[in-house]
Amino acid sequence: MGDTSLRQWLDNPQRSVNFCECFNIFRQIVEIVHVAHSQGNAVHNVRPSCFVMSSFSHASSMDPATCSDADLDTPEEDSEIKTPTLTPTCDMHQQRCLGSDDFVPAKTSIASLSSVVFVPPTSLMEDIAGKDEEVAGKRQLYAIKQELVMELSWYTSPEEVAGAVRSCASDIFQLGVLLFELFYPLSRTEEKSRTMSSLRNRVLPPQLLLKWPKEASFCLWLLHPEPSHRPTIG
Repeated sequence: MGDTSLRQWLDNPQRSVNFCECFNIFRQIVEIVHVAHSQGNAVHNVRPSCFVMSSFSHASSMDPATCSDADLDTPEEDSEIKTPTLTPTCDMHQQRCLGSDDFVPAKTSIASLSSVVFVPPTSLMEDIAGKDEEVAGKRQLYAIKQELVMELSWYTSPEEVAGAVRSCASDIFQLGVLLFELFYPLSRTEEKSRTMSSLRNRVLPPQLLLKWPKEASFCLWLLHPEPSHRPTIG
């Protein structure tokens, strides 16, 4: 398996929680945040889509320009497939006569009907197939951007929602959301959307509290609504 985004790794429906693996990934990202905070800088984008996972479960951050949320405006889905109109051709004599008021169509023999049947050229069929692929690609891009828009909403701290600028404390909140995702896989879209949206209110599923009590407790601390009450690193 080659490199993949941490978002794709988390969303793998076959993924099961391995404590050592999840803790190691979380530790690596905490170290990345620690380096930035120790220099007085906030990371701003501690989101799964901003980290790359290697085949050896090594996490590294992407280029900040790649992770900018400025281009996450929801695109309009173009579901129409516009295909060229296929029309039969006429000979030059017919084209001249079609514009005449006194034009009377001549009797057409059965043998000549075959010349009226339109057979699209290969180049046109290839063009139609290319347009189908283009629309499919747009739909896939639309789905990916929709997911990233949802991720951005989940990882936005309460103070940012209230209008405050991003800070190091906002990074800590995002670490709390990430820790939750690592230890509580969600495959169904509706359940995931509902559960992730509840994190801002620090509502954790009972299963997480029972199976991973220490991690859940730490997650609640990271998700504290008051930035000054969250732990600091660096």
